[in-house]
Amino acid sequence: MAELGHNYNIQCMKLFQELKAAFPSVPDEVVRQCMKKNRNDKGKCKEDLSKESQNYFPGRYRNRALLSHQMEQLFKLDKELRQDRADMFAMRTDVQQLENTVKRQEIRVQKHPAKIVHVEVKQLEHDIHSLRGLCDNMSKKVTNLTGGKVPLGETSINFENYLSQQSHAVPDTPDAPSDMSS
Repeated sequence: MAELGHNYNIQCMKLFQELKAAFPSVPDEVVRQCMKKNRNDKGKCKEDLSKESQNYFPGRYRNRALLSHQMEQLFKLDKELRQDRADMFAMRTDVQQLENTVKRQEIRVQKHPAKIVHVEVKQLEHDIHSLRGLCDNMSKKVTNLTGGKVPLGETSINFENYLSQQSHAVPDTPDAPSDMSS
């Protein structure tokens, strides 16, 4: 310390700058500790820092390994991104095809609704005709069972009166006449 002179701080900073320029891979704090340990002796500091720099020199290789790893990851991600874009394009094409199919089907349905309605109307007319026939058959059965005393379709008449007055006209077990089954 005595050989550094009266401008101690300035000389310490100068020594620090020289050591740092000579060993740039060594962190600042390690350089300061070395200066303190060796009491700012330039020769001893250079010896210690040259040994110490061996510990920090592989850092460059670690940085290269890290960079290489990152580049490898970047290429993998780029490849995956290209694959995902291709998949997305394929899905977009599929969706467009499905949309076109639906549009074509809608156009077909719009062109032929009269045929569908016509078929439904024909089916309904057939069902109505069948129901009318069934109703006619049932009214014949009621007429045969009641002996013609109950007017069908009349809702203003009290049917209990007809049934109680002519209770003998309604057979308990019908003898199936031929016109009742039709």
